[in-house]
Amino acid sequence: QRIDRVLQRVHRSGLYDNANIAHTRHMTLLIQILLFGIGVFGTVLGLLHFTFPRRFGYRAALEPLNRAHDEFGLGPYRRKLNRSDLLGIISIMNNPVSYVIVLCGLFDLAAPWWLGTPGGALGSLAVGGFWLMRAISQFAVSRTRNNWLVFGYFALLAAVQVLAAVK
Repeated sequence: QRIDRVLQRVHRSGLYDNANIAHTRHMTLLIQILLFGIGVFGTVLGLLHFTFPRRFGYRAALEPLNRAHDEFGLGPYRRKLNRSDLLGIISIMNNPVSYVIVLCGLFDLAAPWWLGTPGGALGSLAVGGFWLMRAISQFAVSRTRNNWLVFGYFALLAAVQVLAAVK
């Protein structure tokens, strides 16, 4: 309804004709549908992401590493890292990322309320930046055909977010 009111004001201004308004309405609906799909994907992925250390067997992968590792240093802080420290670091890195992915998904599910607003545009650009960073990070795994496909998928998510921001 809010979008219709904005489009009616634009039409009365004489800047666009009825065909442009219909096109804009269809594009807005398409963006909302895409954002709904991305929102569902992001929410499910984020929730699953919390389980990835267990699903991917990080504990077993670190099994041979029961000895202390090189010393970690950051400024005056120094510490030798063992297997449990590394598992803790994996949790520290994974849990906040999982949370952010869930938030990105929920943000996109709420697109009908923020689409077309300045705050929504800023949020959508931030989410798009996150998905772009996720796409680029895929190459840390390898550069196989499958990883290029995953890169392309996450880059597409980023592009939809940017499109939603400028819409």
